[in-house]
Amino acid sequence: MINNKETMILQELEKMLYKTEKLEEGENIHILEEKEHLYDNEISVKINNGTITALSLRFSGLVQLPENIGALKNLQYLFVHDNKLNTFPDSIGRLTNLEVLDAANNTIDTLPSSLGNLKKLKFLYLHNNELSDIPDCIGELHELIYLNISENFLQGLPSSLGKLRNLVEFRLYNNSLTTLFNNIGNLKNLKEFYCMYNKLSTLPNTFGELHNLVKADFKNNVIQTVPNNFGNLSNLMECSFRNNRIREFSFSMNAMKSLKFLDLRANRLRFVPEQIKELQSLQKLDLRWNPLKENFGKDKVKSSILFYY
Repeated sequence: MINNKETMILQELEKMLYKTEKLEEGENIHILEEKEHLYDNEISVKINNGTITALSLRFSGLVQLPENIGALKNLQYLFVHDNKLNTFPDSIGRLTNLEVLDAANNTIDTLPSSLGNLKKLKFLYLHNNELSDIPDCIGELHELIYLNISENFLQGLPSSLGKLRNLVEFRLYNNSLTTLFNNIGNLKNLKEFYCMYNKLSTLPNTFGELHNLVKADFKNNVIQTVPNNFGNLSNLMECSFRNNRIREFSFSMNAMKSLKFLDLRANRLRFVPEQIKELQSLQKLDLRWNPLKENFGKDKVKSSILFYY
């Protein structure tokens, strides 16, 4: 049996779900059996040791969450994606045991500062919402390893993101970003970075300090220059600068010993970059849709490399 506060929250949620017709009048939120997974039912709750630890309210037509949802003090997983939410109640900051918050595919346009209290949060999904800015409190989520803020209306990012030193995967594509935060180099554990379909013209000088980065995608920006220390990314295996405005690379690639796939399609390159021959592990190079000269330097590319031009 759960306590009275948790029971009241479930009852309030059930009333909301009656209104959206996701539950029939008198129907209860499904309580998951031990072997059932949270994704087995769009609307369900997991109870362990007499307390609610997981809650799924997916595809429910909800326009808001209960103001007192913060009373679910042992909640670890909250799935509220694909609803009509435009914000979170301030009490969400009291969910201090929360590890996963999925609120993608809503209409969220503001985030409460109390979100920064979720010190155990590891996965945060906020893609496909209506956010125009990210509050500084995001930097307080020190345990975060995955962050997705793609498909919003972001034009800039707070420098507090540089505090997310445990972040492994960062997705922020399909926004209107013109710059990245200058201290991005602090994200020492970052392995995957997806920043496609923005308006970046260059990258911060600290980007080359992401020594654990394995995959980076910058396709469909307006990047003209790449900082010299980009060549320090010794663990980078896959990189795409497709559909940008790069004319040349001015840095050594000798340290990029892991790079296997390099996509430079649809830029403004006239010659094969001299440094390509320094890429010892390169398997695929794509230079299609560049204004290559007749003698563009095909001989600089090893015959063993899959080369498109």
